[in-house]
Amino acid sequence: MLNYLFYLLGFLPSFAWLLFYLRKDSHPESNSTVIKIFALGMLAGFFAILLERSFQKIHAFFSGSISTETILYIFVGVALIEELVKFLAVRLTVFRSVEFDEPLDLMLYMIIVALGFAALENILVLGNEHLIGNFWKSLEIMGSIHSG
Repeated sequence: MLNYLFYLLGFLPSFAWLLFYLRKDSHPESNSTVIKIFALGMLAGFFAILLERSFQKIHAFFSGSISTETILYIFVGVALIEELVKFLAVRLTVFRSVEFDEPLDLMLYMIIVALGFAALENILVLGNEHLIGNFWKSLEIMGSIHSG
């Protein structure tokens, strides 16, 4: 029961900000588009985790000085990956949408994707990363089944 409370608490800040930004839009998007983009932001979080873990393994292989490693990991292994994944979520899905009808929509879509991404991060942190731990265990099991 406590985990569900953590999930709810992780989701609430993003939902509150989402309502704030949607009220500011003079030409509101459809609810289905907003939900789709928010969910894509959460899905982008999982892709970012996969890419970050891969980069982390590559980074560990090429070890240099601690300051260089840290800077490289933070700016390339985390920040660049996360921002690219969020941008691609919008670029590959709503750029050709009929609802993308004004320049400010792009900013709104990026905010919505980022809020979905943040909701996933909050949920994982507050839920002690049970979701991602189970996700990695599933990948490991699948890998051993396919390789064995």
